[in-house]
Amino acid sequence: MNTTPLARTSSMRALGALALLTLLATTAGAAPAGSASIHGVWLLENGKIAVEIAPCGEQLCGKIAWLAPGLPTRDVDNRDPALRDRELLGLQVITGLAASEEDDTRFEGGVFYDPMQGRSYYRCRVQLQPDGSLKLRGYADVERNGRLVRSRFSRTVRWTRAELAELGG
Repeated sequence: MNTTPLARTSSMRALGALALLTLLATTAGAAPAGSASIHGVWLLENGKIAVEIAPCGEQLCGKIAWLAPGLPTRDVDNRDPALRDRELLGLQVITGLAASEEDDTRFEGGVFYDPMQGRSYYRCRVQLQPDGSLKLRGYADVERNGRLVRSRFSRTVRWTRAELAELGG
């Protein structure tokens, strides 16, 4: 084994380059497959709220990035009276979306909070559509005999891409 200073320096450089390549490959693989395709700002179908979707850890989340003029700025329609005073702008309304292993345009398993209804939807499925829109489907909790239970009641909405600058935000 050659242990001259020159040989050790070359070996260290090679190991350093290998470590850097490994780190880059690992970091690039850490983002969910297809997640870049739904990153960005999306206008809700009512045209009054925009949500920005971005990575949060290994999953995707979304927060309110823009509210149309005239909308309440607080979460006044929340079913929980203790939460009705919280600010809507910046509020995280999507949590826990994970990339589907079968389809890089689909994300599943998250929760979507609709501030216009004050209701959360579970077991969400989000799919990027061929026309560039985003289709969201989730299931709501309903009250039965004074208890909240998960139901088969679902809601499907379609969002369109937006630019904050165009919205005035």
